[in-house]
Amino acid sequence: MKPEASFYIPKEETSVKEVNHTLSNQSKGLILDALNNQNSKLTFDLGTMCDNLTLQGQTEFTQRYAVGAITKIINGQPVTNRTMLDSLFNTYAPAFNASLVKSGYNSVAAMKDAALKGTINPASFLGALDSGLAAIQEEADSLSRFDKYGDEIPVDVVELFSIDYKNAIAEHTISGDIADYITNHGNSLISVTGHVKNENAEIWNMADFSNKLTDAMVKKKPVVFRIGKSIYENVLISEYTPTIKNIYDLSFVVKLQYNYFLAQESRLLSNGMRIVNGKGNQEIINLLAEPQYVGEGKVEKVSENESLVLKSILQEMGIE
Repeated sequence: MKPEASFYIPKEETSVKEVNHTLSNQSKGLILDALNNQNSKLTFDLGTMCDNLTLQGQTEFTQRYAVGAITKIINGQPVTNRTMLDSLFNTYAPAFNASLVKSGYNSVAAMKDAALKGTINPASFLGALDSGLAAIQEEADSLSRFDKYGDEIPVDVVELFSIDYKNAIAEHTISGDIADYITNHGNSLISVTGHVKNENAEIWNMADFSNKLTDAMVKKKPVVFRIGKSIYENVLISEYTPTIKNIYDLSFVVKLQYNYFLAQESRLLSNGMRIVNGKGNQEIINLLAEPQYVGEGKVEKVSENESLVLKSILQEMGIE
């Protein structure tokens, strides 16, 4: 069950595991050969199952032995080779655990013992393996949506969530109202009151949660905050106040600085925001381009005075 909210502390990028299509196709071919020998038909997509075998496998070595065990089970043969048996049932234990009800066995150990003796039912075995692999991969894909944000620090219950928006009004105009210059725009303040459960009554669990947030606050690390499906990126922790009411519950208040304008506007400068009559940077650059033919012998051209004003604006915005 996904927590109501989470903090994500940035981490170093890690490569995402991808399907080894060559190995997946080889596995598919071997399993199909075994099925054809037994005149067996499948009720699921074998290609997807073999892709999931590759994604959830540890090495090519273990997967090849696991597929060897699968073909023996399909052929009704006992899997007496210990490497084959372990490669299948140890490597893919999470998938088997996720589908025990469908397999008809009480434990993975019982399934493994039946495979060793050659008494396992091939049809129920394959169905359970496919559904288990699919369930594990679906969960992994769901978690990976947020994994890119960093190490997750889950919040079990959010008691209060509020945002205080702030912004200064324009102080003066320049260049005949072509642009307004707004300075000292303030960050929005997000306040979160939440709870973290400590079901095992371990002090280190609470300390670990607090230490991670405190470390990010002290080092001024931009973090990501998720509440429900809403994501707030690049926020800074300005205050963190934990309270331990009892050993099973850590309540806390976190205040986050969130630059709403930075998230919404691409025309922000380090010392303020430049608003140019609703035009984006590229639109301004287009105004400074060479005259363009627009039909009937007419061309659009920016006046020399207007061009100088716009160039001045671009220089202040850091656009050459």
